[in-house]
Amino acid sequence: MSVELVEINTASLGNLEYGQFIKEQTNQVGLLPANTIKDTTLISAIDKVKADSSEYEKGLVKVTKNKDTDEVKKDDHTRDISYYALGAAIHLGTLSNVEEEKVAAENLNNLYKTYGGSKVASQNYWKESNSIDNLIEELESSKYSGDVALLGIGKYVTRLKTDNNAFKATFSARLKGETGKQYIDNKANREKLQDSYELLTGYVLYNAKLKGGEFTTVLNILNASRKDIANLLAIREGKKDAKKNKEEEGNNPAPNPGA
Repeated sequence: MSVELVEINTASLGNLEYGQFIKEQTNQVGLLPANTIKDTTLISAIDKVKADSSEYEKGLVKVTKNKDTDEVKKDDHTRDISYYALGAAIHLGTLSNVEEEKVAAENLNNLYKTYGGSKVASQNYWKESNSIDNLIEELESSKYSGDVALLGIGKYVTRLKTDNNAFKATFSARLKGETGKQYIDNKANREKLQDSYELLTGYVLYNAKLKGGEFTTVLNILNASRKDIANLLAIREGKKDAKKNKEEEGNNPAPNPGA
């Protein structure tokens, strides 16, 4: 299997999203067991990204607090409860004395764990939204919808889907509310952070191909976040294309055969 770095266009990320994107990776690297990373150049490269990230974050100080912040937290808490409810419903099925129900529940439980299990609720906002979107898509697919129906837990899937969409709408409104607010000019800090981040990813990728080991471990962490962002941007781009096509269809109505 080839060793690659997941390609993404970070320029498409808003300032808040970009800051979170970088922090997610450095935080995950920081959770590795002590002495996992021994290469001194790699340690220095990670520390440089952390320092530039901290400086960048300081540059995102807002003049006013967005009034939607509390609403975002509230909606996130609501969907977390719905996520746990779905997990509890699936777990209950694993205790069934009906073999078919037990098998169906085990299938769904494995899927639930694949997307992170209970840890999903502690992920950052965009990563949690993406995880839940993908989980629901699988639960509604032909592969798992039969298991959901057999256990009679469709209402929990619908509940989670509804609450996740409600959260995304509130969060999107918050991000739109950020547009136009006064920030410290942070363009130079973002460019500086991007430069140090690209140096890190380039060094990690090069050595992962040559040496493996700790470099492969770090590369996997970087790619996990990059995949999440790639999915997020793909969904966003898909919605833009759908909206554009709809607008074009509205501006170019089908010809009337009877005219």
